[in-house]
Amino acid sequence: MNVSGKKLELLAPAGSRRAFYAALNSGADAIYLGVDKFSARRQAENFSLDELDDVVREAHLKDVKIYVAFNTIIADGELDSAVESLARINNAGVDSVIIQDWGIFKLVKEYFPELKIHASTQMNTHNLAMVKMLDEAGASRITLARELAIDEIKEICGSTDRGIETFIHGALCFSYSGQCLFSSMVGNRSGNRGMCPQACRMSYSLLSAGKKDEVWPTPGDHILSTKDLAGINLIPQLAQSGVSALKIEGRMKSPEYVATVVRVYRHAIDRYLADPDGFEVSETELDELREVFSRGFTEGYFNEIKDDRLMSYFRPSDRGILLGRVTYLDVYTARLGLQINRELCVGDEIEVWVSRGGRVRNKVEKLFVDEKQVECAPAGSKAVIIIDEKRHKINTGDRVFRVHNERLIQTARAAITGGSTQKTPIELSAQVEIGESVEITAHVSGRPNDAARVVSDFKAEKGERRTLAEADVIAQLDRLGNTVYEAVAWDVRVGEGVMVPLGQLNELRRELIDALDAVRLKAQPRTKVSVGKARQRLQEDMVPEKSVARRKPVISVDISTVKQAAKAVENGADWLYVKPGFTRQVRASIEEISKIAAPQGVRIALASGNILHQAELTAFMKYARSNKAMLDALLVDNFGVNHEAKALGLPVFTDYHINNFNTLSTRLFRDDGASRICLSAELALEQIKDIAGAVDVELEAIVHGWLEVMTTEHCVVSAGKESCSACESRLFYIEDNKEFRFPVEQDTKCRSHIYNSRELYLLPNVKEIIDAGVTSLRLVLDRYEPQLVGGITSAYKEAVDLIHHDIDDISKVVRRAEKLFPRDFESTTGHYFRPVQ
Repeated sequence: MNVSGKKLELLAPAGSRRAFYAALNSGADAIYLGVDKFSARRQAENFSLDELDDVVREAHLKDVKIYVAFNTIIADGELDSAVESLARINNAGVDSVIIQDWGIFKLVKEYFPELKIHASTQMNTHNLAMVKMLDEAGASRITLARELAIDEIKEICGSTDRGIETFIHGALCFSYSGQCLFSSMVGNRSGNRGMCPQACRMSYSLLSAGKKDEVWPTPGDHILSTKDLAGINLIPQLAQSGVSALKIEGRMKSPEYVATVVRVYRHAIDRYLADPDGFEVSETELDELREVFSRGFTEGYFNEIKDDRLMSYFRPSDRGILLGRVTYLDVYTARLGLQINRELCVGDEIEVWVSRGGRVRNKVEKLFVDEKQVECAPAGSKAVIIIDEKRHKINTGDRVFRVHNERLIQTARAAITGGSTQKTPIELSAQVEIGESVEITAHVSGRPNDAARVVSDFKAEKGERRTLAEADVIAQLDRLGNTVYEAVAWDVRVGEGVMVPLGQLNELRRELIDALDAVRLKAQPRTKVSVGKARQRLQEDMVPEKSVARRKPVISVDISTVKQAAKAVENGADWLYVKPGFTRQVRASIEEISKIAAPQGVRIALASGNILHQAELTAFMKYARSNKAMLDALLVDNFGVNHEAKALGLPVFTDYHINNFNTLSTRLFRDDGASRICLSAELALEQIKDIAGAVDVELEAIVHGWLEVMTTEHCVVSAGKESCSACESRLFYIEDNKEFRFPVEQDTKCRSHIYNSRELYLLPNVKEIIDAGVTSLRLVLDRYEPQLVGGITSAYKEAVDLIHHDIDDISKVVRRAEKLFPRDFESTTGHYFRPVQ
């Protein structure tokens, strides 16, 4: 148990049926998995809806819970399929669903009230106010963002009775989860919809902008690739912080990975619970974790590690474990000599990190020590293997890593196929008397209500040649090998001279176990919901609101300096969105901006940004209160701010990082008080039209500017020279292998904000956007020179005015505007005409 008195649950991933058995048989308390659709790991093998009944039954009989990851954002056109899936998930008896989409959250609470909701880490929950909002909304558990330190986790756990879950092992996303649009904008594959191609694992160069762009040396080419999280040594601190569950990442990993990692963490957690003061992690355990998969390990943000120690600059994939070094290569006999510091066995695979030329991988088919062929070479020995090809650029002294440990993998496979060694303890009793029906009962130890009783339809008889002894009855009833049970206590009474055929005792035992299974499964009742009725209810709920009104669109402009504000106001902006102190280079003053905007009737919204840890949220709300008289609204990109802003009395607008992707989520935030909603940047125009026709609220869409595609706690620039001193005065880019450049900025907390390589540009398409029902055209111009801010604002304002007066031809406006852009101006229309996968 942890200090809060809650059980410390070990939560394991399963991306396939074999991985499910790996988790089930290796000691997981709960397993999370995805179904065919709507999972944030759509590329995993996943499970069909038809499999769920069997999976839930097998898990529940072993007292293991099943959580279904339903954690993508979902479009209106997918809701019918989603509600059908959710009905079947509910009816299968799944213990909870893991959700990112606020619309799906609302739907589950209303349609399937007995189905518990776990807030996905994709919801980006990282402050107390976000936890409180999810608590009030009805989440039974909240998975925190990975970017929280243990002290922050402890503060959150102390503020709520809801279960708090945190990742403890596995891959780390470079960006805050749920805040990444990188692969979506570049490759049309959305991480928010389960199709992340891991763009952060690719190679990039770091460039500094200037008259002549300068490439900055970095330790390696993979400057966005993090190491893997390994929090096993932090089990005591996390338990004492009050977390309810420790979660292993890995639905895309192998079953062998799942079996190994779950087993290691199971043993570690059990040792801690048995002896908190004596808890230690062995080097053998760490080696097993490294060998089954590792990009190098870090304790990451738990210990506030945000620098190079977080990153795997050299290798974005499994690196294995250091085995030793090359002593020689005989190119004529293909014999490779190794000085090894760990045991090496036939069947293992090694990888030589060649000084020049990459990696050489080889399976150990033959192994020699002192000229003798052996199965295993001990640590400290000089071993020789035969490599596949004679000619390699292998040099003496090159490092050798083991990337496949055959014995470790065989142990893992035995767990997958051999069944669990952890059985449910039961107590058995039997009564056998001459002339009476045979009665046997069983109950789970410590749980007298989990009990079953069977009585035979025959009578025990007097034995003629052979009689039954107590040991005979126990021997037959103890044949539980293929069940989930083991007998730990007996109460058997056998009358003198009685006889019952052993086959009949076996049949009674089978009936008893079936009855006990049935009792235990019925102990978790779930009211089944008709799929047809759920779909009918959705159709009724999706009927457009009759009062939806069309309004003349306003022009809203993101700015970060007073000069930008002046040009935006002068050229027709209706709203200014201000993030004071966001970047290191500028400090916008609300007071100065108000003096410019107020006389012209231009209104100001204070923008929160999407990342506000608790201290930052407190400071933001304090700033908002002190400047309330000069503000007309709050633009919140963090639903915790939405929660806190109600008491301030200002109108609330929601921003695009909250991922409003459907009618249901849009209505939810509207009903919660939002008067303007900026829709997800991943929506296509036709999808926007569906929402606009169904919800009576101001809808905003970003139509111009640099769209942020990643927000990360790590400072990208720290990979290069000069680091902190440089980002005060320089602009940076990362460049991919196709020479696309993505601007990078550091904010006042040294977080990195990475922007798309192409500017969003929708001026030629303004009429289509207005016709779709958008009522606020958003220009994200906070990275532009003031003069260009004015020119772009003016162009969009003029286009809106012409269209409002039924003049659809805005080609002259477009031609004038495009003269403002530099010759190398490259743009994108985002997802407006390219629906995201």
